[in-house]
This record gives sequence, C-alpha cells and structure tokens, in this order.
Amino acid sequence: MGRLDLVGIGFLRVYSATETRQVGKFINYYPHTPYLIYNTNGTAVRWVANAAATTDETPALVRLPAGFYEIRAQDDN
Repeated sequence: MGRLDLVGIGFLRVYSATETRQVGKFINYYPHTPYLIYNTNGTAVRWVANAAATTDETPALVRLPAGFYEIRAQDDN
C-alpha cells in the first residue's frame, strides 16, 4: 500500500450491541451501545455514542481520515 492510498476521508458505521429502552408503557427502542475508536498505536481517537437519542435505533455514521483503526465495541453476546 502506497502513501497516497491513505489520502482522503472515510466513513464508519458500527452495529454494536443494542440496549432496550422503554418509552411509555408499551414502546421499546433498541439503540446501539457506544464504542471507542483507537489508532494503530493503541491511543483512543474517539468515543462514539452510536445513537443520536434514546429512541434512535440507527447506528451513527462517523467520518474519519483514511487510515487504520481498531474498534472496541460491545457485541450482543
């Protein structure tokens, strides 16, 4: 991989585990849990809430510079 291969911006969407949130008596929502993004040195780059609100079930779309990252997220098991 050459140096120019890492030029630009990319996007990341992580489908982490979901939590059950109840609004009212009978309405449940399942927002995705937060996660951390680390660079190749192991330094935390960004914490992502992964939901815009307690009723948001769509994982966040994160904009990142091109590169290599490690993601640490909770899974459903």
